[in-house]
Amino acid sequence: MSRKHHSQALIKLDDFSFGYEANKAPLLKNLSFTIGDDEAILLIGPSGSGKSTLALCLNSLYPDVIEGWTEGEIHYKGTPLHEFEKGAINQEISVVFQDPESQFCMVTVEDELAFTLENINTPREEMQKKIDDILQLVGLIDVKYRPIHELSGGQKQKVALASVLLLEPTLLILDEPTANLDPASRFEFTQILKQLKEERNFALLIIEHHLDDWLPMADRVLAINSEGELMAEGTPQEIFYNRISLLKNEGIHIPKVVETVISTLATDNGSSAVKDLPLSEKDLATWLQKIGKPSIFIQEKKSNLVLDQIGDNFDEVLSLCNVSFSRGKQSILTDISLSLARGELVAIVGQNGAGKSTLLQLIAGILKTSQDHVFS
Repeated sequence: MSRKHHSQALIKLDDFSFGYEANKAPLLKNLSFTIGDDEAILLIGPSGSGKSTLALCLNSLYPDVIEGWTEGEIHYKGTPLHEFEKGAINQEISVVFQDPESQFCMVTVEDELAFTLENINTPREEMQKKIDDILQLVGLIDVKYRPIHELSGGQKQKVALASVLLLEPTLLILDEPTANLDPASRFEFTQILKQLKEERNFALLIIEHHLDDWLPMADRVLAINSEGELMAEGTPQEIFYNRISLLKNEGIHIPKVVETVISTLATDNGSSAVKDLPLSEKDLATWLQKIGKPSIFIQEKKSNLVLDQIGDNFDEVLSLCNVSFSRGKQSILTDISLSLARGELVAIVGQNGAGKSTLLQLIAGILKTSQDHVFS
């Protein structure tokens, strides 16, 4: 459930608009809202509605670094953004983007974090402890000396997060940080953010399409429509249960938990107070049991599909035999053997850094082993 807050306004938008071209309609139109100094806010909207542009306006990169115009005002702690010296607000309001590699400047994890500390004039004798502390927080201390390009997608995103956390921002903006991560990595990333927010008490603005993992920590939801206007604002329960038709009409993704609750209520002809409806899978399971439908959450479906690929009909199109791969002294894959048949649908799963992407690159011929083990 969302927490009640008595926070001070960290960010305040007064009738703010932004456009890229002077003679065309603005991308963001007449936005007015606040962000409290300890709030976690979920910003949602259809693709192209201006969510990422808003993030860059909030930390004062736009319109300074591009051609663009603004009307209205954004205040940070009561002071208009344009009154701050260039670069000053970027340390206070930091952004983690969808593609972590777009944020990296150095080769190794340690050097990347040291580069951040150098830019804020951290004394050299303090750097190692700060680097070690932040890597412990995000669970990457064991890759401190690794080249960044060798890391998995989830690990790279953690490095990007560690870099901005070294700035000790008062507002952290996450711009679809888990869009390229697998479900397990996505959940792990959100749990790290939940813990860090509780420990450091910064404000959090989350821009995402994959909403389920973020919902339990969100205090408020801001919904922007395709015209760049604020069309709804409220608690997660209010927005996703009371305004679901509005969201669907705008093409906004609905959390799976919410879809399950809505479909259950529709078939059951039941009703519950919106404030009591679940936002997390754990609360969903409890809620289903409470209304007498504990079995709806797990349903086994039998498939009528018969794969004629066994025995003499197995049409092999690709085979790997004892494939291993290392980067320097780091072993990535060891003795991988498999066969793929024509028409098969195969899933490759594994934890962060297990070598899934490396295996696909070997199959595609982007990477090479010392011996030619892969053929098709």
